[in-house]
Amino acid sequence: FDKLGNDVVYIEKRPWNENPHENYWKYAARPNPDLEDLEVIQDRSNYTEAAALAVYMPGRTVKYRSSNVRGAYISGVTYDYNKMIQMDIEKGRYFNLFEHQKGVNRAILGHKVATELFQEIDPIGKEIKLWGQNFTVIGVLEAEGQSIVKVIPFDQAIFISHNSAKKLINVGAASAWGT
Repeated sequence: FDKLGNDVVYIEKRPWNENPHENYWKYAARPNPDLEDLEVIQDRSNYTEAAALAVYMPGRTVKYRSSNVRGAYISGVTYDYNKMIQMDIEKGRYFNLFEHQKGVNRAILGHKVATELFQEIDPIGKEIKLWGQNFTVIGVLEAEGQSIVKVIPFDQAIFISHNSAKKLINVGAASAWGT
């Protein structure tokens, strides 16, 4: 629960405590939170120190040279995401403001993804392929291990900026949530 924080409010169209296949149509009909919703929260909340939006795209393949990892979770996150969710970076760093604003193709890898793709090679500065695009690895997360609550399995995740994700997919159609 440390990763989720005790002072964070999550807004999502589907409840966390239900099987995603139960009541599917009920929740599918709800709109995804989007950047407009995030901006309203940022502008109108007197108590918010930070707010962020993340879109999730499960089941993607990422490649580095002849290695690949199938089933990685890709998450396009807004700039303040690391203020909302505890991201323990083992190597490298988080996105800087310029990279986020311009949608520069940078990626932060979950520990398992980094280990499977790179084995003993240091991934920082190396280029991986997502959706046929090159992304430079700027960070690797510490191993998460087993977690009671899986918002997204960080060990199997790849984080890119929300603006990078917008160049690649229709982020409005992706699974999204805001904090």
